[in-house]
Amino acid sequence: MPGSLSVSALDQKHPEWIEFHQFWEQIDLLYEGGWAIKQRASNFLWSRPAEPGQVYSARLSQFIYQNILGGAIGWYTSKLAEQPLSIHLTTAGGEEIADNPLAPFLANCDRAGTTLIQMPKQWFEAAVLYGVSYCLLDLPAAERNLNLRQQRLSGALDPYLINFTPQQVINWGDDRYGNLAWIVIRTEERQQELGGTPAITDRWYYFDTDRFRVYESVRADGQSLGTADERMAQLVAEGPHALAGTGRVPVRRISLPHGLRLGYRVFPQVLAHLNQDNAYQWALMMGCLPVAVITGDYLEPPKISETAYIKLSTGDTFSYTEPAGRSYKVAADRIASLREEIYRQMYLQAQGRSSSASASASSGYSKELDMAPSSDVLNEFGAILREATRQTIEDAAYASAMPPDLAIEIQGFAFEDRDELGEIVSVQAALDLNIPSDTFEKFALKRAALHFMEDASSSQLRDKVAQEIETAPTKSERAQMQQQAQAGTFGHSLETSLAKIAAREAA
Repeated sequence: MPGSLSVSALDQKHPEWIEFHQFWEQIDLLYEGGWAIKQRASNFLWSRPAEPGQVYSARLSQFIYQNILGGAIGWYTSKLAEQPLSIHLTTAGGEEIADNPLAPFLANCDRAGTTLIQMPKQWFEAAVLYGVSYCLLDLPAAERNLNLRQQRLSGALDPYLINFTPQQVINWGDDRYGNLAWIVIRTEERQQELGGTPAITDRWYYFDTDRFRVYESVRADGQSLGTADERMAQLVAEGPHALAGTGRVPVRRISLPHGLRLGYRVFPQVLAHLNQDNAYQWALMMGCLPVAVITGDYLEPPKISETAYIKLSTGDTFSYTEPAGRSYKVAADRIASLREEIYRQMYLQAQGRSSSASASASSGYSKELDMAPSSDVLNEFGAILREATRQTIEDAAYASAMPPDLAIEIQGFAFEDRDELGEIVSVQAALDLNIPSDTFEKFALKRAALHFMEDASSSQLRDKVAQEIETAPTKSERAQMQQQAQAGTFGHSLETSLAKIAAREAA
C-alpha cells in the first residue's frame, strides 16, 4: 500500500456503519442520560406540528428524562458480578504451568489495571447497547531480529487489549465464512501545548490477516473531517501484527443475536416514553398556571401583586380557565404502559410493574416466574462472554509464544436455579431406601457433592472429590468396620477383666 492516502479514501464507511451510526449515537446518550442528554434534548424531543418556536424552546428548557434503559442494563451488569469468572490454565495433562507467561496479562490485560475477568463486563455493556463490541489484541512496539528470550525479557511478547465501539470501526470486509478479512478503525486525539492552538490528530488503523498499517492526519480544532477531502494521511507504522501467521485479523468481534440486543429492541419505546413523559410534565405545569377570565365590561388593566384586587361591576364574573383533566389520566396510564413494555422487552417484567399492581402480580411466586426469562438471558450472555474470554486467552497465548498444549477452563457467569435443599432431600431419601448396591450409594453421594461444587475453580478439584468418594468405604463397609472395632474393644475389656480376677485369686 502507498506511503500516503487521501483522507476521503481512508475514511470510507461500511454500508452497515452508515445505516446504524445515528442509532449508536442516540442509544449511547439514552444510556448515559443526565446532563449529556439534556444538552442534546432537541435530538429526542418531538415538536408538535406548527408548534411555535418559543413554546418548543420553553419545553426544551423543562426537558426531563427517566433513564429506564440505564437502570435495566445496570441490573444485568450487577447480576453478572454476582457470579464472576474464574480462569484456570493448565497443560494438556492437567499440570500447573510454571512461570506462566500469561500471568501479567491476566492481572492487567489493558495496561490500565483491568483484570481479564473484569474485561467481559466492558464487552457486555457495548454489545448489549450497540449489538456488537470489538476488542483488539496488540503487542508493544519492539526491535526487530530479537530471539525468543530477548523478546520475553524486553516485554515484546506481553499482549494487551484495546476495546473499540462500533462508531470507531468504520469499515471492514468478511470472508466467505463470515470472519473478518480486514478492518479499519478510526480514532481522534486532541493535542494542545500550553498557550498553543489545539489540533486534532486522526488515525486510521488497518489490519488484515497478516499485517497492520497506521495512517495519520492532523487538522485544526473545529475543522470537520468531511471538509478535508483533499488532505493526505501519512503512513507512520506498518508490519506484522500480533496474530500474524494464524490467518486471522487480531480483532475479536463479539456480536449478540438480535434477541439479546436490548438497546436495539427498546429504542422506539424509550423514545416514545421520553416524549410522553415530557408532554405530561408540560401539561401539568401549564395546568398549574391557569389564565384569568373576566366576563363583563371590566376595563381596568390587570395588576399582579399579592395585595392587588379586582373590582367588578354588577353582573361581571371572574374565573380561571384550566384543562378538564380527563387527558391527564390517559397520559399517566400510557406512560406506565410504556415503562412496563420497556422492561418486558428487556425480559424484566417484575421490575416494570408499578407498586399498585394486583396482589397476585406482586406475589413472590409471580415475580419468580417473571424473572425466569431474565435468568435465561443471563445464561446466554454468560455463555457468549465465556467463549469470548477463552478465545482471547488463546490469542494471547499465541502472541506470547506459549507452548500449544494449553488447557483453558473458565467458570462463572452461570445463573441456573439450584435447589440445594431439594437436592439434599432427594439424595437422603434415595439413601434411606437402603438399596443393596454400593455402586448406587456412591453415585448418589457424588451427585450431591458435585451439585455443590458447580462453582469450583477447576474440574480437577471436582474430579478429586469424586475419586475420594469412589475409594472411600460404603455405608455397609463402615458399619462392618465399626462392629469389628466394637468387638475388638469388648475382647480387650474381657481379657483385662479376667487378668484382674486371676491376679486377685493369686494374691
